[in-house]
Amino acid sequence: GQSEPGIKTRGGNLVWDKGLSGKNRNSNLNGTGVWPDQPGIDDQFLANYFPLDRAWFAYDSETPTDKTGDHGTHTIGTTLGLDENTNDTIGVAFGAYYIASDPVATSLATVKPLTDFMYAFEWAFDPDGDSTTNWDIPDVINNSWGYEVPTNDELCESYASEMFSAVQAAGIACVFSAGNDGPGPMTIGIPHHINTGLVNSFTVGAVNAHQTDLPLANFSSRGPTICGGTGSIEIKPEVVAPGVNVRSAVGHDQYENYQGTSMASPHVTGVVLLLKEAFPNATGQEILMALYNSAQDLGETGEDNLYGKGMINALNAFNELAQTYTPTPPDSTGLDIAITSIDQPN
Repeated sequence: GQSEPGIKTRGGNLVWDKGLSGKNRNSNLNGTGVWPDQPGIDDQFLANYFPLDRAWFAYDSETPTDKTGDHGTHTIGTTLGLDENTNDTIGVAFGAYYIASDPVATSLATVKPLTDFMYAFEWAFDPDGDSTTNWDIPDVINNSWGYEVPTNDELCESYASEMFSAVQAAGIACVFSAGNDGPGPMTIGIPHHINTGLVNSFTVGAVNAHQTDLPLANFSSRGPTICGGTGSIEIKPEVVAPGVNVRSAVGHDQYENYQGTSMASPHVTGVVLLLKEAFPNATGQEILMALYNSAQDLGETGEDNLYGKGMINALNAFNELAQTYTPTPPDSTGLDIAITSIDQPN
């Protein structure tokens, strides 16, 4: 089937060749919402298999919907989209599931305070509401959102940095788009300017994967972070991924090309799911460290405040993790039973 150029650029197809698709892994998408009937992502919504409150954390809509622009649907498509009717592979981890929430606004009048976002992260620790289970915890949280560029360091050690540390301690990988406030320096937005560790928060800039030299997008936000530190801890972003003219799902049955660092971060999120399938015992932090350490260097030699460590490479990260963990063979069992429609009540 058809697959997008960005997927091939970062070694994703070479990991697919190993039989990996992110099968049985779970991603949490914090965004504007989702249209779960979109054919590229309809089978992967966990609410097809479990009660809705296990898969949807509502802010603005009690039932899963997307907002103007279909931003959330587009990012979910890049993470794991596959239209099985046409074999149109728009996503990286097309065998994975997703859960979602809709806190992100599409107008200034409806922007929520950062504190409100903490509820979505808290939900991720226990989506099924049963504290005795842990299988329901997502492997990765994709955050294609952010606030304006910070003017002070008051959030660097705060409830937000504690949240990042808690997510990492739970074994979850937390991925953020860098922001679209480039090309100036120190333009990384809130809260992903926080740098409690080398990969926390894990911030992704955008390159043009349609060009062989992978140039950085002019809009992609640059480091260093206002939170300071020395060496790598101050450098932002951590890595880059395709974010220019990325084709993915929108609406109920359409596909469009979008650009932005919001399109780059779900590429990373999808690769995390592929790697988690192969290395289920690796923590989110270990998987992000493997992506960080194995990225393809771009720009000036070494890590820098434009490209970070460089372009992610799924195969390189796989090989790095294989030095510590024995890869788990792909699950070859057949289809799940799924609810395809509910005729009554309407």
